[in-house]
Amino acid sequence: MSKGEKATPFNKYEKLKHHLRAYESVGVAFSGGVDSSLLLLAAGEALGKERVTAFHGRSVLNSYETTIDDFFAENFKDIAHLKIIDLEPLTWPEFVSNDSKRCYYCKKKTYLSFFEELKRDGLNVLIDGTNVDDFDDDRPGLTVISEFGVKTPLADNLINKKEIRFLARAFGLPNHDLSSNSCLATRVKFAQSIAAEDLQKVKIIEETLKKMEFYGSRARPRGEELIIEIREQDYRIFIQRNNRIEVSKLCASLGFSKVLLDINGRK
Repeated sequence: MSKGEKATPFNKYEKLKHHLRAYESVGVAFSGGVDSSLLLLAAGEALGKERVTAFHGRSVLNSYETTIDDFFAENFKDIAHLKIIDLEPLTWPEFVSNDSKRCYYCKKKTYLSFFEELKRDGLNVLIDGTNVDDFDDDRPGLTVISEFGVKTPLADNLINKKEIRFLARAFGLPNHDLSSNSCLATRVKFAQSIAAEDLQKVKIIEETLKKMEFYGSRARPRGEELIIEIREQDYRIFIQRNNRIEVSKLCASLGFSKVLLDINGRK
């Protein structure tokens, strides 16, 4: 990009690929979200399939629109390799206790596993999809990135979330407009122990809401009570269709005595 030229998303993407070529070979921490998907696409285009491997941590914490295997095969099989690493976070006491450093413990364990595979495969660096907007949030996982020396090419090239979604759409990635899909443990309140049973209930309820076309909803267990968050624009439809009764019955069948709707809505 020449001096004075406007830094458009496409300019930034070309600069990103130039940046990635300096690594020679990379492992990409691949969640299946839009950030890591765009990064994987750029890495594959910059370096070629034989020098790029996507590392995905699979566990009970995952919630997918489709399986990661299918999503990868449909979009990236010609530009990168996929290595799925099975994790067991419910065997990590510091994670299950669910204090304010929960995300730090999880990311540390996950990235340690990725680095083991990285060395085994002879790859040079681990990169992840942290973007420039992530530094505005309180993200304990960012500490792990700093401690381990994980590279963040999107952030380094000043690419923000809006630009990531724009580029993902321009390049035909199907997850360009999906809501952020954080791990299921984020639905559990701090200091409430994380249990497999609660995670399974959350998954069932959120998948049901998705099938009812309430996209991006969240189910947050609080003992025998459950708080549901839906997008504000969905309130009228939720009530008009009487869907709340269907949801209430489902939640009761899963052991929740009271179901509350967060009137603030989910942004």
